[in-house]
Amino acid sequence: MEDPALVRSRILTLLVVISLLTLALASPGARGGQPPEEVQASPTPSPEETQEASPAVSPSPRRTPLALPSPEVDYAPTEGIWISDTDNGRIVYMKDLDGSGYYALGLAGRGPGRFLQPEQIWVDVESRVYVADCGNNRVVRFDDLRGAGWTETRGLNSPTGVAAHGERIFISDTGADRILVYREFGAEPVAVLSDPKIRRPGHLWLDLEGNLYVAAGEDPPGGRVVRIPVNLDAPASEWQVYEGHGLEGSSFAPALSMVTSRGMFLVDKSSDRLVRVDDFSGRDARELGRYGDGPNQFRGPRGLSQDEQGRIFVADTGNDRIVRLDDIGGNGWAAYQTADPRRSLRGPRSVYVWSPRPPKPEPSPSPSPKKK
Repeated sequence: MEDPALVRSRILTLLVVISLLTLALASPGARGGQPPEEVQASPTPSPEETQEASPAVSPSPRRTPLALPSPEVDYAPTEGIWISDTDNGRIVYMKDLDGSGYYALGLAGRGPGRFLQPEQIWVDVESRVYVADCGNNRVVRFDDLRGAGWTETRGLNSPTGVAAHGERIFISDTGADRILVYREFGAEPVAVLSDPKIRRPGHLWLDLEGNLYVAAGEDPPGGRVVRIPVNLDAPASEWQVYEGHGLEGSSFAPALSMVTSRGMFLVDKSSDRLVRVDDFSGRDARELGRYGDGPNQFRGPRGLSQDEQGRIFVADTGNDRIVRLDDIGGNGWAAYQTADPRRSLRGPRSVYVWSPRPPKPEPSPSPSPKKK
């Protein structure tokens, strides 16, 4: 016969189990109680949020549709600041350094609407945007930041410079040590400029007359600015060369040079400075900047532009910012640099605001019908 104490123990254990099951069934979230709290899925990002998000690091071969600006963007293609946000693989537009009218096009990758190491950016008299898409070995052109009219010139070797003037389009085919000249974008070049003076040609500038300014060379052994006259048939012996005459230090690697009514300005990436000289003789050379991240300091500046008021814009590449100043004295210093990860710049290498623009070419007259 079973021990009565063992029987009582089993009965007590069974009662405890029944009690626990009863409590579990009565608790919130179980059958007969309140339903569990609903867990909401993460919202799908809007096109605007996707456009501003940090780009993927690895390129994608997929052809993705071009993003459109959000309706609230007041896009003004003939004015504002255009930036090659190089390490983010995109192009940025804003009306002013306060970030108003901000819009970005592109992610790192291949295909329409994507860029790999975008270098110089240029806007022509028709407000068409050109980008030297260095990592994709192409130069692209589109009508505006909506990406309309996207076309490409391919078959290039790490192009870093592009500029347009009148009916001419110039491309620095950097890896091939030459400059290609086009009359029709995407067609065959009409001229090829090649000479030891312009080895490793980089960013370009055009003055009102159509003279071309090329930042070329390497440091070491040294960089230079070369002026090629509008008459492309002129021999290379007539090209003017500036190699840092009158400047402090022995290191000189200009990234871009532009000519203004106040002289020739250039950014020297190797010496972290902005330079102004009267002309190619280096007369009255003046310098601004040293290595640092404060006012009147730079870290490897690569891009340079001006506005119609003559204010100077610098792509301060190593400091992830665009700066603006009134003159070589550093007056009026201002900068675009934000902590917002969606709108922050990473290694910007080019800035375009304005350049002396020739009038639009007159259309060719239609031939008169022959009289019979």
